Amino acid sequence: MYIKKVLQHLENEFFDLIQVYNTPLWMIPIKKASPKSRLTLSLHNLKLGHQVGDIESRQFIEIVDHIVTVSKFVAEDIISPDLHERNGH
Repeated sequence: MYIKKVLQHLENEFFDLIQVYNTPLWMIPIKKASPKSRLTLSLHNLKLGHQVGDIESRQFIEIVDHIVTVSKFVAEDIISPDLHERNGH
């Protein structure tokens, strides 16, 4: 699988910055494989708090150094004060 090969590579190579596109579920394994690398998550749609649960979304937000979005709408959704309320739970 692609991510397994990426993680193996990251364990053996250091990168100053790693940018991940629209796959927030990869952030924690990548951070574990390369704890000193800075992480940027680029989001193209509403993932955090929607397709990814609230607890995981908060974990991703805490470990990334930057989040880049394609629109103000997506950015405002991420910085919403309460992911839980947004989902109706």
